[in-house]
Amino acid sequence: DYTDAFMKLIKLSLKKQQEREIIYVIMHCALNEKTYNPYYSYLLQKFCEYDRRFKMTLQFHTWDKFKEISSMAKQQLINLSQLYVHLL
Repeated sequence: DYTDAFMKLIKLSLKKQQEREIIYVIMHCALNEKTYNPYYSYLLQKFCEYDRRFKMTLQFHTWDKFKEISSMAKQQLINLSQLYVHLL
């Protein structure tokens, strides 16, 4: 489940730059699912609640994704919108 994944990722003791990659990988996986999977939303929510640096990384990544929105596939847009609806 997402809490187990969160705990395992936190225990990796990654450097600051590597920690940011966690958010990028979660977002990449979430957007490329064939159908929306709330697992990634809950995992992102857990990281954002854990530390502000993850919330800021997600915010910067969101701005980057908004710049790419015109080149995204329909399913990616659906997944992105449902992910943010969950987070809001």
